[in-house]
Amino acid sequence: MITEVFSNYRRFDEDFAEFLRARDEKLHDFMQKSRMQKTKMPASVLLDLGLILEEFLIPIFNLSKWQEENVKKAIQEREIWAICRNFIQRFLLVKYDGNWYKNVDRSLEIFQNLDKIWNFDDIDGDVVLWLKNYGYSLNYDEVTDDEFDEKCRQIAFIFHANLVKNSSLLQNPKENRHFNLVPNEKSERNDFRYVGENLEKVASYGGNYCLYCHERGKDSCKNGLFCKDGKIAKNNDGIELSGCPLEQDISPAIAAFRDGKFIASLAIMMVENPLICLTGNRICNDCMKSCIYQKQDPVDIPAIETVVFERVLRENFGFELYFLLTRCNVLNAISYIPKSLTGSTIFISGMGPAGIASAFFNAMEGNYVILSDGGLFLAPDIDITLPIEHFQLDKLPQNRNSSCFGGVMEYGITSRWNKNFIDIAYVILARFRHIAFFSNIKYSLLLEKLLYEMDFAKIFVANGAKNPRNIKNPEISSFFVSASEFLMNLHLGKSFDEKSKHEVKILMPAVVLGGGLTAIDAATEAGFYYLSKIENVYKKFTKMSEKNSINSEEFSRLELANLERYIGDYRKTENIANSADKIEKLGGVKVLIRKGIFASAAYQQNHVEIAKARAQGVIFCDETEILGYEKSEDGVKILTNKGEIFARSIIVAYGSERADIADNVDSAKCAKYGSKISITGGVFDDKKKDMNSLCVSDFDKKTAYLGDMTEKFSGSVVKAIASGKKSVFYGDYQCERACDVRVQNADYQSCKINEKFHVLCSFFAQETCVQEVEFGVFKIKYKSAMLTKIAKIGDLTRMKIVSNGVQSESIPMIISGFSDGFFTSVVKVVGNSTKMLLDKDAKFFVMHSSRSDVLQSILSKDLHIFYDDLRDAVAMELCRSLGCRISHVDNFECSGGKVLFLASCDIVDIFAQKFDLKGGNYYSIVFKEMQCMLSGVCSKCRYLDGTGGWKFACRDYCIVL
Repeated sequence: MITEVFSNYRRFDEDFAEFLRARDEKLHDFMQKSRMQKTKMPASVLLDLGLILEEFLIPIFNLSKWQEENVKKAIQEREIWAICRNFIQRFLLVKYDGNWYKNVDRSLEIFQNLDKIWNFDDIDGDVVLWLKNYGYSLNYDEVTDDEFDEKCRQIAFIFHANLVKNSSLLQNPKENRHFNLVPNEKSERNDFRYVGENLEKVASYGGNYCLYCHERGKDSCKNGLFCKDGKIAKNNDGIELSGCPLEQDISPAIAAFRDGKFIASLAIMMVENPLICLTGNRICNDCMKSCIYQKQDPVDIPAIETVVFERVLRENFGFELYFLLTRCNVLNAISYIPKSLTGSTIFISGMGPAGIASAFFNAMEGNYVILSDGGLFLAPDIDITLPIEHFQLDKLPQNRNSSCFGGVMEYGITSRWNKNFIDIAYVILARFRHIAFFSNIKYSLLLEKLLYEMDFAKIFVANGAKNPRNIKNPEISSFFVSASEFLMNLHLGKSFDEKSKHEVKILMPAVVLGGGLTAIDAATEAGFYYLSKIENVYKKFTKMSEKNSINSEEFSRLELANLERYIGDYRKTENIANSADKIEKLGGVKVLIRKGIFASAAYQQNHVEIAKARAQGVIFCDETEILGYEKSEDGVKILTNKGEIFARSIIVAYGSERADIADNVDSAKCAKYGSKISITGGVFDDKKKDMNSLCVSDFDKKTAYLGDMTEKFSGSVVKAIASGKKSVFYGDYQCERACDVRVQNADYQSCKINEKFHVLCSFFAQETCVQEVEFGVFKIKYKSAMLTKIAKIGDLTRMKIVSNGVQSESIPMIISGFSDGFFTSVVKVVGNSTKMLLDKDAKFFVMHSSRSDVLQSILSKDLHIFYDDLRDAVAMELCRSLGCRISHVDNFECSGGKVLFLASCDIVDIFAQKFDLKGGNYYSIVFKEMQCMLSGVCSKCRYLDGTGGWKFACRDYCIVL
């Protein structure tokens, strides 16, 4: 029965319609009328429909017992809420308030051994059981029983002393004030796995605390709060209270959750947010900020959303139930079933949340989708062709295929969020037969021109924020690392894993510059990364010491350079149990914020993350202005208005500049780019018109920009998803559909794929082979129709190797030849990453980076070339293919002609200082090992250009005159 449901959405929809007609004919007719008119159904109707949908699905998925348990538990939780409201909040905490607690004698016998008098593991049940003896409807002020008063004082003491962390009974909403929003509490964390939170009690309390504003048409969590003049209201921090960017139906979903109807609640949420796997707790809080409770604690809506989703997902075939609702949500009157294939193909650049959302919604509209990214894409180890009985939500980070899919959610978000949810999003997309995934494709002007010539209906660019800001100080540049580079190496390269080939230089004490969420994430990860690093090095060193053989080849260059420090720091902390205390012992991680902490971007966007970072030992230094830097023997002194701060590593998280849209279009086409265009065909709140526009190319309106590439949709995951959702209603290609016909065939998955789509996919497909030409030297041969169109000899490329789940660092290469349709490059085995060329089971991925036009302009027959040991094979092969005269100049002198210096950045710096280059012109082409080709996003290939500015090899090719 379940398998039939998965493959035949139309039959499922028809069966539900008959079930609904039998239960409530008026509701059935209203649903059909809404579908015909393509109008959203009111919240009250969604709630009624959702409850009936749950009844319909329960026997199909054999969840009757589970539903009974949920309803029974919901009744108990409502009982607890009644006691919380009437006894705890209106009586106990009024009589025994904070002033009472400040003055109470804590040494009294009644306050001793409270954990033995009351069951702290189930304080809610204990208090309810005790109070039953007095009756719930009692006027508690009239009770004169001494034992009752003693118990009340004990409960009040437990509440004020915060002795119980997880209770839905001992709750009292606090007034919304700055100092209340960022508590200073400590929590423990040991590694980089998902730090799960027990949200059940939080969600239970929130479900009953909610006022269900949809009943009065006041659900501000969805629609936002507005002033009398119709403008969106702002809170005291100046933040717009615009509600959920996805316009999710929150209030009726919480009402269903309160009654234990989890499937109904999930279905209601998914009407506007089918990709609910990418939102929820610790991801978004726009809805919370717009909650009707503006003067006290809001309802924790993201926690409720996550609890509902996980409770369904953890049941047998729970994932398939969720998957079914992504394809066929009968509550959605506008898109309740996938549409027939249109023949239009959409190209999407970027596999982040905006790209994923755009791919999903366009596929649901029947459009073919090519989803590409500049990074390496590795599909999760999941068989998408079979029903999934239990989706693995507890997979450890080191066991996942971390790749570009998920974008900033994969590499930028810390262990606060379960990244196994990204794999869920992949399966949702991969089961569309008309979506194709391609990685290692950098979106560029050259590629855009090709896409214009090909048969793509629309092009959506969702490449995210770019160009992290850097400190222009060459004397201390070795102590700086960008936050994006650090986080990408940590989460994509799995630097915390001892098997990883990726590492980044982070030493303690560390300082993070910036006040945004990226700074918070970098700060929380830096200390734990260093602890994992010194532990891995110490284990390696201890094993070698036991064998009386220290093999330097087992250590990386970074580990060798800091071996003594790593071992010393490990020994300093090995007897300290708490990780936060270990980090503090080593000097700690400080976040320097120029503004006050309440004015920081992190506080305004998501103050919860500041509280969580403090709990993990991060120190915040707000209102701290940097006056300068002084290089010391083994670190940097940061001179501030509050004194000197010493750091061995400085992580720069000042924020990223929004991607320059003009980089992606031909400036000769028109003088202006990035204008807004209203979305047609969508059903959105008219009051939020500024959120109903996308940034597009003025040339032909064929290219639109999503997520962080636009102002209104930048800064959060949920806004990026909203831009992807709205992309479906942009432009005129939806009008090209012959008719709005839903899927007619019985099996949607077997729809015939357009041959034209196969042709477009083959354009991006790549074939790669590796051949060892001499010991330690490999020739890489690769081809694709796309490369043939855009690549030339001399272009810069990069290669990644994957073997046994381990990724190499990016290996830079130069295209040195072309024959039989294959481009060739030469790589010499010189480090841990290139050693992976020797692995028999290795897989190779090549990506084109930069054009050689500027290189071609300086090449000539009398070119003199110097090449260092790291690049000699590359230089020789390139020069032979170009017909250049090779001359090894020992003293760096040449009469006339030109000098081409192929080397690493460090060698360029050394020789520029040591030698005087006399005669001719001097050029240096800089290589650094690159994490990505996304226009400087990771800063790993940055190079100081001599004018005080930074160049990026991935974008500028770094030719320095």
